[in-house]
Parts: sequence; C-alpha cells; structure tokens
Amino acid sequence: MEREYPELKMLRGSMNGVRLTIGQAVKAKAAGMNKGYPDISLDVARGAYHGLRVELKRKGGKVRPEQGEWQRRLLEQGYCSLICYGHDETIETIINYLEWEI
Repeated sequence: MEREYPELKMLRGSMNGVRLTIGQAVKAKAAGMNKGYPDISLDVARGAYHGLRVELKRKGGKVRPEQGEWQRRLLEQGYCSLICYGHDETIETIINYLEWEI
C-alpha cells in the first residue's frame, strides 16, 4: 500500500506485547521501552495532530490503566491516539488518518 500511501514508510511498531525473557525485558526497559505505550506509531502530521498512535486490541479486549494514561498524555501533546479493535479497524483508521486534508 506504500505506492498509494508513501507516508506508510513512517509507520513503526513497538515491541510492547511481545513476550520476552527476563533478560530481554531488563534490556528493553533500559533501552526505553515503556509499559502501556501504543503498539503503532505513524509520524505523519495531519490536521492539528503531530502524528498517529494506535493501541491494538483483540475484539472485546480491555484497555489497561497504563494504556489509557499513555493515550491521555499523547492527546494532550497533540497526537491522535486511538484504540483499535481488530486488524480491519486498524487498517481503516490508518487509511482515514492519511486521507485527512493537511
């Protein structure tokens, strides 16, 4: 989809949610990995937003308190920060964000 939306080259995923050994978790935390940070970052400005952050959830999944806190802080700092349930909603959200008028 990068041909239609070249900005997708700016899409990044976090390692949050990946099961790590204790040693890997210690290294990840030391490297700056934060509990609850959104799973997807798209550093492309649209409208009043500096970029998009998406927390992925399975359908029916619950938002943990630290995830809600990150969402609140990111919104305060000018990021569009959303919770998406399932891959279809996530894809639709990213495309809708990219199609906003600049």
